[in-house]
Amino acid sequence: MGTPLSQLPHTQSYYAATAKYPQRYPELSEAVTVDVCIVGGGLSGVNAAIELAKKGFSVALLEANKIGWGASGRNGGELIRGIGHGIEQFTNQIGREGVDAINQMGVEAVQIVKDRVDEFNIDCDLVMGYCDLALKPSHMKELQDDFDDLTENAIPMKYVCLISQDLPRLSALNAISVACWTWAAVTYTP
Repeated sequence: MGTPLSQLPHTQSYYAATAKYPQRYPELSEAVTVDVCIVGGGLSGVNAAIELAKKGFSVALLEANKIGWGASGRNGGELIRGIGHGIEQFTNQIGREGVDAINQMGVEAVQIVKDRVDEFNIDCDLVMGYCDLALKPSHMKELQDDFDDLTENAIPMKYVCLISQDLPRLSALNAISVACWTWAAVTYTP
């Protein structure tokens, strides 16, 4: 039988090695009565606890290790709008309104994180911005379509689409044909 998960050390990572604040929270040693108990102190669990507490619920957040110990503390430190692949492929199942709603939620999720960083004065090296690059013509069309969709739907963010002649430093190898830069994404230290 292996070591219990709660006793394993955090994975060796840049984020673990550069953590600014040692975390020590009390263990649950007695029964508590709350409106909501959340199991898991990753980004979703912590944000759910904050949101519920703001709405007046009493909340207990349980984490077997450290806050952000699992996937939230092992990610690449990027929060990018969307779900990571073309949601348009689901238009037949959820309709255009469903696709638009999911796209809007992706933008809102980034804004919620930015707002929480500001509200709680979290020192996490937050940098706004993200760049998609096209390496072939089919990618260029996908990026242009995405840019056009952002523009048409008046997504509340700053974005720019540049073609290769606008990107002398990025296209030094003449491999990049277009870039879409959006401020609806962040990098951070989890």
